[in-house]
Amino acid sequence: SYTNNTNNDADDDTIPILSQAMPTPKDLPSLLSSAILQALEQAGTNPFALENVLVVGGGARNPTFRRGIKGALGSLAGEAFTEEKLVVPREELVEELVVLGAAVLGSDSSTSSL
Repeated sequence: SYTNNTNNDADDDTIPILSQAMPTPKDLPSLLSSAILQALEQAGTNPFALENVLVVGGGARNPTFRRGIKGALGSLAGEAFTEEKLVVPREELVEELVVLGAAVLGSDSSTSSL
């Protein structure tokens, strides 16, 4: 069972990872849907405002995760969304894309904590 931290203590500065607008996830697609929706809520946007969704990192290598993310996005925005906007790179590009993403994030002074 997946849980979401709903503790409202003043000293607690954790960020919830699951959407409060969705029921407790029971499987991988619903867990991913809730996490994606929470990220979109925090960003003040919705799936339809996204140009593309690029799946990289360890999950990009896992077929179960790829199916889960496709199902999650499909449930949030429809199957046409996943066909048009979900990008899962070829295996040989995954590590390079992770490094490029880290470089872009590191070069963005607004995300630097130093």
